[in-house]
Amino acid sequence: MVDLFCRAREAASGHRAQKFLQVFVMLIIAAIGCSKAEAVTQRLTVTANGRHLMKEDGKPFFWMGDTNWRLYKLTEEQVTTYLQNRKAKKFNVIQGPVLVQNGWNSETTNAYGEVNDDPSNPNQAWFQHIDFIVNKADELGLYVALTVSWGDNWDIFGTPTQARNVGIWLGERYKNNTNVIWNVAGEYIIAGTGPNITNVWNELGEGLEQGSEGQNLITIHGSYQAGRQSSSVVFHDADWLDFNMIQSSQGGNSGSGADNWNLVTTDYDKSPVKPTMDTEATYEDLGGWDAFGVRRRAYWSVFAGAAGHTYGGNGVWQSYRGDGDDTAWWPSDTWDVAMDYEAAFDMKYLRRLMESRPMRKRIAGMDVLLTPGGSVPNRLQATRDSQGRYAMIYVPQTNRTFAVDTSKIAGTTVKAWWFNPTNGQATLVGQFPASGPREFTTPNSGEDWVLVLDNKAKKYPAPGKGGPLP
Repeated sequence: MVDLFCRAREAASGHRAQKFLQVFVMLIIAAIGCSKAEAVTQRLTVTANGRHLMKEDGKPFFWMGDTNWRLYKLTEEQVTTYLQNRKAKKFNVIQGPVLVQNGWNSETTNAYGEVNDDPSNPNQAWFQHIDFIVNKADELGLYVALTVSWGDNWDIFGTPTQARNVGIWLGERYKNNTNVIWNVAGEYIIAGTGPNITNVWNELGEGLEQGSEGQNLITIHGSYQAGRQSSSVVFHDADWLDFNMIQSSQGGNSGSGADNWNLVTTDYDKSPVKPTMDTEATYEDLGGWDAFGVRRRAYWSVFAGAAGHTYGGNGVWQSYRGDGDDTAWWPSDTWDVAMDYEAAFDMKYLRRLMESRPMRKRIAGMDVLLTPGGSVPNRLQATRDSQGRYAMIYVPQTNRTFAVDTSKIAGTTVKAWWFNPTNGQATLVGQFPASGPREFTTPNSGEDWVLVLDNKAKKYPAPGKGGPLP
């Protein structure tokens, strides 16, 4: 029935037919949406320890996101090309597109000339394209973190009660889409944290939870403002907030958020325990950021205890098409070129590494290091299994000697590996007694390395192979 209705809407022509269908859409799609009859993806939830995400069947889920706030600018054919590219690179979450925003320039117009700038009167032609994006992503096993609005558009929702109603409508509309994750707002703090702003986002979040009947995870994107770069600053205790989002931002090696492991640690130590992750770090090809810089932020945050990470490429996040498009942050390449930047390939190796070892009991693990972690840009960051089954240390330096406490690994023997974040290759270092301090030196080649220490008795495969493990 839903499929027939969607096709009927697409085929409708003439003013009277369109008017009738618009009213019909408002009444029916609000409740059922244009969902596929059978989803490929499973719903996501939070693990019992509050640290990570998992699927309905209990398998752990490592968030490997890609940023595309303006995905609506691409045609259906282009969307398909983009999503297939991301699936091939092992991304599993598309962060975007933004749904509601003031139509002040062409960048809020979709590929078919539609805008959606009035929350009280949703443009159904706009949502038809969003439906396509969501359903095509599901066909490919990808999740979509739909962002309701930019933070500076808080006032277009009217009163907090009206914002709640918008949330209810959206939540109901996509509650049958197992691959939808809700992001209440992008960069939620713009003019401050006064109640007239935060009340809008709280009510919108509660409306999404009510409308979706709690079936879709909900979060809100952190601010770019120093000291407020995580959703936890204002919304951590909100019942609707399932996990925190951090924006370590594009401030370079000296700007606020450059030490993004500290942002993760702050969230990690909060109560109640909720997952957190850096979902807007440095964009590749923005401000001189290369693949190495992008990898550092990714590994620092994940190893500090984050449940995943979101990558961004400068031409991709804005679906830059050239030919007069807004050139925010001066992209060098159009989206179809930028989606093959170097670090976009590297992210799959991070995901494979984490999935090749048990994930649900992975914790921050700086206590395995006997050498000080240091700071930007040569920060050593460690993560480990709470049961001592393995530990990992990220080292963004070649020929770097450091000491670890091998007694943190359970069992009698430690099996050590070097893992290369640029190609996913693992090299066996050797086997050692799990009995105390031991020094290791990174290979004298490449740019960054991960030392993986396993309890030999577990007989894990080479790092980056197999999984996901529970």
